[in-house]
Amino acid sequence: MVLQFSLIFCGFSLVLAKTYTNYNEHKPVKSDQTNEANMANQMEVVLTTLKSVMDRNARLENELTRTNKLLNILSTEYSSTKELLYTLTRDYALTKQNMAALTIEHVSTKDELAALTTEHDANIQNLAALIIEHTSTKEELATLTIMHTDTKNRLLALIDDYSTTNRILHTTRTDLDKASFELVKVKRALAHEKERNRQSRIIPPTATAVTTSKPVPQSVAFFAVMTDHQQHLGIHQTVGFQRAVTNVGNGWDGQANVFRAPKAGLYYFSATIMSHYAEDIETELVMKGVPIVYSYDGDKATHGVGTLSAVLNLSVGDDVWIRIYNNPVKNDGNVRVYGECSFLCRYDRSSTKLGKQQTVAFQQTVTNVGSRWDRQVTKGGTLLFLSNNNEPLGRSHETELVLKGVPVVYSYDEDRRAYGTGCLSAVLNLVVGDDVWIRIMDNPTNDGNVRVHGLGFLVS
Repeated sequence: MVLQFSLIFCGFSLVLAKTYTNYNEHKPVKSDQTNEANMANQMEVVLTTLKSVMDRNARLENELTRTNKLLNILSTEYSSTKELLYTLTRDYALTKQNMAALTIEHVSTKDELAALTTEHDANIQNLAALIIEHTSTKEELATLTIMHTDTKNRLLALIDDYSTTNRILHTTRTDLDKASFELVKVKRALAHEKERNRQSRIIPPTATAVTTSKPVPQSVAFFAVMTDHQQHLGIHQTVGFQRAVTNVGNGWDGQANVFRAPKAGLYYFSATIMSHYAEDIETELVMKGVPIVYSYDGDKATHGVGTLSAVLNLSVGDDVWIRIYNNPVKNDGNVRVYGECSFLCRYDRSSTKLGKQQTVAFQQTVTNVGSRWDRQVTKGGTLLFLSNNNEPLGRSHETELVLKGVPVVYSYDEDRRAYGTGCLSAVLNLVVGDDVWIRIMDNPTNDGNVRVHGLGFLVS
């Protein structure tokens, strides 16, 4: 508004100035009428000029309005441009910082790339070396495979040779035993013939034979059991049986664990050995230091039970015992014996009187499946009792031989993959009326699926 007023004032001043100038230049020289006419003309000129000035002022005012609007727009745009410039300045600073960080990271990445390139080159060299080494190893493996195949074939050949040698050795040992037995028989026959010749020289052939009474027979028998679990047994170490249940004739030496024949004749020996759980043991029955029969006892999943049996023709003083078999692979000095193992023998006095193909009689056999065997002895003497026990497939059971209500010997029978069979044996000196039977041991695993076969025969 100030600018508008100034413009109007300036216009009006210009009109007045122009009027005054015209008035001075045209001073009245004529009459008053002429002056009034001139004044009217001048006023008309002034009014025309004033109107022209006002129109021009209106145009200037409109132009000023447009200029103000444009100025406002320019001011707004200036503010926006200023803010944008501030934002751009700030973004430029951030961009500059990011550029510096990226420059540093780029340098680091460049160094890392150089290191990786160096490592890659080294890895390529190592890979080439490994390929060469792999090729060499592959060739060595092929050579070793050929050598292994050759060694395997040679080992199979050696095993065949070993088996053949074992068979030959076994045959030779059997022949040697037979020859030794025949030699003993010949020696005894010669001794008998020598004694008969000596007697024939002492007693005249014509002399009357003197009838004597029949000598009272003398029994020889023993039965011993193991009462402790022996450990750390080595090769050829004697297996001990600590408790002697029966020792008729005093042939069993409990201190040395050796039987010495008190008289000549045929003897039946039997020994039952049980191994520790999942272990094995090899034993042998020995006569005068010579192995007679061998037994392997073991099971990878349970206890193993084995039996040694032999009939031997002994002279007075001959020794018989059980010892660890000479096998360093199995019997390494840490052999353990488990269970109430037993060792027994009987002397067969009358067997020398049997003729060819004569049957040896067993006076009584009793089978009673599903219940205990309850039978009284009808005649006193020394009895050998044997019992074979069999359990179902994959099962186990425990049995015991009982004399007058007291357990004498125990058997554990099991096989996880087949039918298991165990043996109970004992030599007992009985009197008339003594009770002997086989019963299932008091153990919940014995659930009644047990078959027992027992047989006994009179020895004396």
